[in-house]
Amino acid sequence: MKILHVIKKQNDSYAIDTARKQIASGKEVTVVLLHDAILSTISLDGIRAFASQDDIKARGGSKINIETIDYQGIVKLIFEADNITSW
Repeated sequence: MKILHVIKKQNDSYAIDTARKQIASGKEVTVVLLHDAILSTISLDGIRAFASQDDIKARGGSKINIETIDYQGIVKLIFEADNITSW
């Protein structure tokens, strides 16, 4: 089962903890950071994660150490997912 978490709030530890638990149970999990979530300081080690290119630019072009993705890529992830949770 492919699960996509779309996180919009900065430092949403509950959402990240949920993704980690799903990964530990064998699920294929992807996290996309949008809006203020791209400013998060929570570690995403071990999680397949992306940050919205447009939201990074809108918030001053901050350097982020995860892969960036455009809206077309986000839409592709949405259509590939079996389950989507928006936080």
